[in-house]
Amino acid sequence: MATNIDDLNAQIHTEVTEMYCGSIGKTIFISWGYISVFFLILEFLALMIWNDDWCYFLWIGIPVVGLLQAADGIFIHKNRKTLDWQNTTVLYTWAFIGFTCGISGFMTGITGLFTPCFLTFVGLLFSIGSFVTGALLRLHSHIVCAFIGAALSFLTLLFQGDQWPWQLVTTAVVVTVSMIIPGHLFDSNENTE
Repeated sequence: MATNIDDLNAQIHTEVTEMYCGSIGKTIFISWGYISVFFLILEFLALMIWNDDWCYFLWIGIPVVGLLQAADGIFIHKNRKTLDWQNTTVLYTWAFIGFTCGISGFMTGITGLFTPCFLTFVGLLFSIGSFVTGALLRLHSHIVCAFIGAALSFLTLLFQGDQWPWQLVTTAVVVTVSMIIPGHLFDSNENTE
């Protein structure tokens, strides 16, 4: 009896790991998190050094990666019959977040109305995704990091006007707390088992 339960737990663990890891072998959190932080810091540095209009177009990396993440979640993984409802919910949650970040990022950038609360919205979306993942897959580190990330995302509202580039740094911290740290914690748990 114990062997069957152990085998079932091992199979569930394998399916969660397969779902949670992207096609490039890194988790959603780590790959999308690092790419987002890279573009946020790149835009911040460009604004601090050159302070020219072209610097504002560096944000494009985040929605592009978001749309790629949505496509990966919807089109590549949707045919996998081994996913249970929790894994499917996590997969579609991240696809929705990727799609939302992508479309809202493009709409905000194209219209020229880079609203002061857009980066707060992005930080909250990442935190919500981390919370949903942690709650459904029972990953407590994701839940804690999601709450910290959500609280930190409201700090971006403090930086308005000439202080706006500092929203980019604050959002990079939010992404680090709500995506990169949980991703590394998940990977370290995977490596120890």
